[in-house]
Formats: sequence, C-alpha cells, structure tokens
Amino acid sequence: MLISQTPSDTCLVIKRKFSATPKRLFEAWTDAKQLKAWFGPQDDSMETTLAETDPKVGGSYRIEIVDNNGEKPYTNINVGTYQVIEPYTKLVFTWQWISQKQPEETLVTIEFNDCGDQTELVITHDRFGDIATRDHHNHGWKACFESLEKHITA
Repeated sequence: MLISQTPSDTCLVIKRKFSATPKRLFEAWTDAKQLKAWFGPQDDSMETTLAETDPKVGGSYRIEIVDNNGEKPYTNINVGTYQVIEPYTKLVFTWQWISQKQPEETLVTIEFNDCGDQTELVITHDRFGDIATRDHHNHGWKACFESLEKHITA
C-alpha cells in the first residue's frame, strides 16, 4: 500500500492491488448490500448497520457505523453525493461526517485500474481541513481495504 500527500497536505492518496476484476470491485462500492457487508473496520467494536446507495450522478449515499467502544454505543454517519460514475473505471463522490465535528465536505475519487489478474484501486481523498483529519482518514481507509479484501475473497 502506498500513501502520499500533496504539498498542501490536504490530500491523501492510497493505492492497493486486489485479486479481483474492476467490475467486482466497482460493484462492491456501489451495491448497498455489498457495501454494508464490508465497509469500515469489521470487528467486535464497530459494525456497519446501514448502507444506502443511489449510484448515479447526483445520487446520494449514506453509511452508518455503530461504534460500541466506551460506555454507550455511538453511530457515525457519513453522507455524500456521487459526482462522477464511470462503470468499472472511476467513482467520484463527496464525503461528509454528519455525526462528527467535521464541517468540511471532502472529495473522494476511486480509480479501478485493470492490471490483468489484479485491479489496482487508487483512492484520492482531498480537501481535508487539516493534517490530523487527513491522517485519521488514512487509518480508516486502511481498515476498509482490509475488510474489502476479506469480502471479495469470501
């Protein structure tokens, strides 16, 4: 996995290869049932309880992840709007945590690069307000990639 930042430090780029077709990976991102099955850290303390998608330009998505750490469960809610949909090649969508104090709406671009027997997934997450928020998302995306790997090989 490669991680890099732009000079402005408001952008995170992560690359990883998966043993799956671009079509398989694209569908894992756009099909609500699949997204719910793998998105987020899939462990005893966190669970994705809702994933809704309307994968068309201007369509929206919503993901809810319950965090059972601490005394009381807390629901993290992420919403956004699809900006670009190029089947099996590219997804671009806005990203905003409405349950947390992240006022900025960021932008996520996912590229599905066919490499023969593998697909390179490139996530560019841009427009972070600060380095700490960018770095926090780096940790989250790594957990998502681990869950996605398990999902596509199951």
